[in-house]
Amino acid sequence: MLTPMDQEPPFSNRTSTSSVASHSAIPNPFNLPPYTGPALTPWQYEAFCRHVLSREYRVPLRDIKTGYLESPSKTRHQIDLYWTRHDGVCNFLCFANAKFLKDNIHLTEVVTLLGVQRDIRAHKAMLITNTGYSQNAVCLAQENGIALLIVRPALDFDVTLLPKSAAPVVAQALEKIAAGLPCVYHLNIVHRGFALRPGSGQAPDSAFSAQPSAFSRPTVPQSAFSNQHSAIPTRPPSNKMIPTPARPPRAPGPFGVRRK
Repeated sequence: MLTPMDQEPPFSNRTSTSSVASHSAIPNPFNLPPYTGPALTPWQYEAFCRHVLSREYRVPLRDIKTGYLESPSKTRHQIDLYWTRHDGVCNFLCFANAKFLKDNIHLTEVVTLLGVQRDIRAHKAMLITNTGYSQNAVCLAQENGIALLIVRPALDFDVTLLPKSAAPVVAQALEKIAAGLPCVYHLNIVHRGFALRPGSGQAPDSAFSAQPSAFSRPTVPQSAFSNQHSAIPTRPPSNKMIPTPARPPRAPGPFGVRRK
């Protein structure tokens, strides 16, 4: 699970950092060498990203789905990975786009992701790649709360053990292999868009953002009228009737005082 900035999950062979990428360190914020590992099929890389999301965000694998989501305008969007979280009151839709590339992700990919997010009414969006992100892509993601991750297979992981078939078959094989290893991936967090509180079934908090998160439960202010122990003094109830003020006498007109 992505923990607050002063903590890290207990994955010893994970490559990560607790600081958000600075503009001076872009496009390679962690001084990562270019990816020279084995090539993965889209299904294999999607299975890797599903495994990372399940481990880091404590989301059950069965809850991370792949398929099409329909917008209110009946437009269908193919989503690599999406899941729903809840805080006990509301449900929140999160989705991720996994891209195994040879070059960094640029501004156009982030713009496309934002358009899909607004169209399907998703609350949080994420980009995952094996390479890196350009400066413009990172700046736009930071302005819009988009999470940016770099996910690579671990150096000692044999990718040839994964079948080159559909995503469910690859995901099942990956979970069997990962059960006997400490960690099968390396993770670098370029921008922390959101995080989940410890434990499954809970919504993200605002530990990685200076702004209040849409997932955090709002604080309801205590009203002086509803709080019996409020410091604001209130007037004690009284049973006395308030006297009606006396009517001032009528001034005489030109024809004298009019009698009723």
